[in-house]
Amino acid sequence: MRNCILSIVLCLMVCLPGIGQEKKASEDKKTTAAEKKGPMSFDKFFKKGMKQVDATFPVYELDDKYYMEIAEKYLGRDMFISGQMVKGIGVRASGLESAGVVNFKKGPQDKLYMYCEFGGVRGSEQQPEVARILEEETLLPVDAVFPIVAWGKDSTGVIIEITNLIKGTGNWYRLSDEGTSAALKGNKQSGGGEMIFVNEVLKKNHGVKFTLTWIVDQNVAGIECHVDLLPERRMRVRYADERVGYETLDYYDFGSNPYGIKKRTIIAKWNLEPKDMNRYVKGILTEPKEPIVFYLDNCFPKELKKYAKEGVLEWQSAFEKAGFKNAIQVREAQNEDEMTSAKAVISYSINAGTNSTSFERDIRTGEILACNVNLNHVTLGGYLDTYFARCGAIDPRMAKNIYDPHVAGAIVRMFVARQVGFALGLLPNAAGSYAYTPAQIRDRNFVKKNSFSASILDDCSFNFIAQPEDKMTTDELIYHVGVYDRWAIEWGYRVFPNSKTADNDKKLLKNLADKRLTNKTLLYMKNTSYDLRALPSDLSSDKIEASRLGIRNMERFIKNLNKLSATEDLKANNWQTYMTGGQNALGMLYQNLVYKVMENLGSRMKLERDEVFASKELQQQTMEFLAENVFAEPQEWMYDEVLTKEFGIGPKGIRFGLQEIVFSYLLNPKVIENMERATRVEGDKAYSLIDYWEDIRRLIFKNFSKDMVLSEYECHVENMFIMTFMDLMVKHMVLSNNNKLTTYGVNMIAWINDIHEQAKLLSEQHVNQTVRDHYRAMMYRIEQDMKLIASVTK
Repeated sequence: MRNCILSIVLCLMVCLPGIGQEKKASEDKKTTAAEKKGPMSFDKFFKKGMKQVDATFPVYELDDKYYMEIAEKYLGRDMFISGQMVKGIGVRASGLESAGVVNFKKGPQDKLYMYCEFGGVRGSEQQPEVARILEEETLLPVDAVFPIVAWGKDSTGVIIEITNLIKGTGNWYRLSDEGTSAALKGNKQSGGGEMIFVNEVLKKNHGVKFTLTWIVDQNVAGIECHVDLLPERRMRVRYADERVGYETLDYYDFGSNPYGIKKRTIIAKWNLEPKDMNRYVKGILTEPKEPIVFYLDNCFPKELKKYAKEGVLEWQSAFEKAGFKNAIQVREAQNEDEMTSAKAVISYSINAGTNSTSFERDIRTGEILACNVNLNHVTLGGYLDTYFARCGAIDPRMAKNIYDPHVAGAIVRMFVARQVGFALGLLPNAAGSYAYTPAQIRDRNFVKKNSFSASILDDCSFNFIAQPEDKMTTDELIYHVGVYDRWAIEWGYRVFPNSKTADNDKKLLKNLADKRLTNKTLLYMKNTSYDLRALPSDLSSDKIEASRLGIRNMERFIKNLNKLSATEDLKANNWQTYMTGGQNALGMLYQNLVYKVMENLGSRMKLERDEVFASKELQQQTMEFLAENVFAEPQEWMYDEVLTKEFGIGPKGIRFGLQEIVFSYLLNPKVIENMERATRVEGDKAYSLIDYWEDIRRLIFKNFSKDMVLSEYECHVENMFIMTFMDLMVKHMVLSNNNKLTTYGVNMIAWINDIHEQAKLLSEQHVNQTVRDHYRAMMYRIEQDMKLIASVTK
């Protein structure tokens, strides 16, 4: 058994990338005379003029060379090494690819070995003997080897040179990764060259920090490199449950299966432990030994700090569900020492990126060790435009100033709360916005208590369903931490005092996760195509009613544009802003509202064991909605003078681009395949392809009536449908070299033959000459494309 396990370990280690490769990190390729003689004594090493920073790991500097001392008691201890970009051209707080958890041990010939933990193979709590074998007889990969330059002050510790390491050219962190540093390199200025130099070495709790300046092609960035000593006692792992959305890590466990290997998954989380376990056991809210403290960057805009703090503290109620009080805190750094020691930082940047969160974690336990939350100024402007379009008819502030400071602050509060959720280890939850009905989302008292989404980790930021008579405030129109979020934190952070192992925790946590079986507000899902519960940017469990209410608000807002444009003060100060932001936001809003309904077609839900398809009634209602809002003549409000003249997005701008999107979806192979599968499973209850085609004939082609005179718009709709139809057929059967008649191909050929036959009749028999010409042109287009298809499928 013992030899078998060791053989498997060796095989795995051969397969894992980078394992067993010894990387030399000597500062010079040539071995100096001093190295041949061995390490110097400390007295000989510490020369006149040498500077010293007395920290957990003392640092020495002389002639722009840097050395670090590691005391003997810290050799073999876990350390955490990380690098981050803290300043740049519009860049704040961006993590760099770093060594992570490492430890140092003495090697032969006066060398110091650095081992990077990979955590991919480990023993099990259930079989400590196996764990002991792995620990004692498995050789960890050596990531770097350093000559010992000198012995420490007490003659037992070691001193190594770290100049290149802290400058990003060694193994500690990389300035050449594809993240923010690459963006900095891409922002070319005249001139050239690259250099980096150390500004300062700072002592911090249990470690040391280096601040550096990096210059690339005349662009400048501030870099930090941190070396921290980790606690000797590791956090207990928490095994993942796919029903709760957390960032995860995988490893192979020897011991859970007596005669094999088991892949296990753990979550990423902060290490929270009750300060007073007796009070915690009694169910009394207890402060943690070490709270999660977020620091606002010193450059964070003063007028927005209040809202950022509110965003962090929204999670307080979630940790109370887990039994903690004051578990999450937010502070403004009073001095550089506080920022130096900060494990969690919230920054504000002006680059053209997006809001983001990054964190470093211990790959053995999943413990989150540090994180950076970065808010983006450009993103804030884009969200204000979106809020202007979606809630402008509900929030009177928007009539006065699109950049109302309270609205901007409420959006920042939402930004921070959402990104902090990710920093706590949680994943986006696409099912959050599906949890409630339109009636609940319009109930102000309900929204005050629950928000309008079960999760702030969904991506539907604004309550576009609410109507003016619902009397919602700005804070109620922008979402908050929800029911799912609080439950997920309870699942991830609750401590079980009487449980001795992570496996026992797992059994207790299963009971907590089982609650979601009877409570849809606790549902977690990733974005999933064709599943109505997990679609992006939707809101409510009734997509049709939600979009109708959203379009009603949009109509109300457009009608109010005349009043806005008549205001001289608005014209002088903000009207250009309204036009620029509103043009994109309004067009995208209408498209999104239609698209969310359209996704009902061919949709299904995967339950625990079954697959449930969208009902026939729902899909028929969806087709009627599309007829009203896409196929039929544009509504009167779309011809509003301000909308057409000043925004430049009249009915054609709103509708024409949308038609191709809708028709491409209606004729999507996946939609048609799902409908065909639903018919096989549900029989007459299903919305069959026969039903579908009858609705297309009726709603788009008016049942090919020879007496109905079509408008210019209705002719355009039919032409756009035929153009999209034939493009998809050519793509499916010609460009993809697919000469096999699939279910999709068979149905498409049958449908186009039907259209061609009807077009031929109407080109001869329709009562109106213009419409006869319309069908003659349609018939010609079909015939030309069918000849091309026939030549390929012979």
